[in-house]
Amino acid sequence: MVMEMKGFVFSLDALLAISIVLIIFIALTFSLIKGQQDYLTKAMITKYANDILIVLDENETLDTLNETFIKEELKKVIPINLCAMLHIDSYEYTDDGFEDVKTTQVFWCQRPVDVILIMDRSGSMEGQKIEDAKDAAQNFVDKLDTQLDRSAHVYFTYCSWYWFGWCWNWDGAYLDQELTHDKELVKQSIESLTADGPTAMGEGIYTANEELKQNGRTGVPWIEILLTDGQENRGRDSLEAAQEAADNNIIIYTIGLGDDVDEDRLKEIANITGGKYYFAPTSEDLEDIYTQIAFQIFGEDKDIFVAKRNFLTFENNRIDKYNIATLKMWVK
Repeated sequence: MVMEMKGFVFSLDALLAISIVLIIFIALTFSLIKGQQDYLTKAMITKYANDILIVLDENETLDTLNETFIKEELKKVIPINLCAMLHIDSYEYTDDGFEDVKTTQVFWCQRPVDVILIMDRSGSMEGQKIEDAKDAAQNFVDKLDTQLDRSAHVYFTYCSWYWFGWCWNWDGAYLDQELTHDKELVKQSIESLTADGPTAMGEGIYTANEELKQNGRTGVPWIEILLTDGQENRGRDSLEAAQEAADNNIIIYTIGLGDDVDEDRLKEIANITGGKYYFAPTSEDLEDIYTQIAFQIFGEDKDIFVAKRNFLTFENNRIDKYNIATLKMWVK
């Protein structure tokens, strides 16, 4: 078939061939630009990594290094939207060889968030479960920055009517600590948790949603982290609460602790809101999961760069200390 226009004759085959050539050209151009961007990003991250490790290398034995010092050094070179995790393992030489004497791990990210920890304090959480949950949640709060980030604490279920030492109305959740830059206030709120009552998961989400809608900062990600060890048996439906969260651009990460959780429901809550579900077989796994969620929030799955540096010190012509520093950096 032939087309004629203003004295030019085109066949459909010729038009198709020209279109294919143009598509290939555009694809190659985009690939080259993307490759150049990736190269520049990796070069930028390499520079910051080297800057940090050089600063730390000035300290010969690293004995004086602590989390505060390292975070201050990270702040000097980490720009907006770049995150870093510096991990230093220190070993000391003994007659039995090198022994691990100190581990320093510091997380820093220049990206503010508003995050609410929603915690199940039902009766089934009694004992080691709630103690490990409190430790893990408090360690997560420690990873936030006092100046950039805000956090809050909601627990479920809440007793609104105690009489003669007995709860007559387990009817909801409670915002025990509103959004604040003060991490110690949030940690104190978490520490005060005791286990009692049923599981009103939906009420916990609704309560957190309301705090973010009323007091969340504009232009800052709104995050909720929901922990439960059981199945919903009181209050409003958690899936409807999750939909309300999604309608307000709130992301919910869910954690199911133990074999009694409703995994399908927790996965659906995460899916509805664009979050992720994590399963903790035992309460001992919670700290690692909260750390994984911190990485998810700050974008660990983006361009990760790992730099390693060994530090050796000598005393009486033998190696006295040995330190390995590993720096992970990524772009959100």
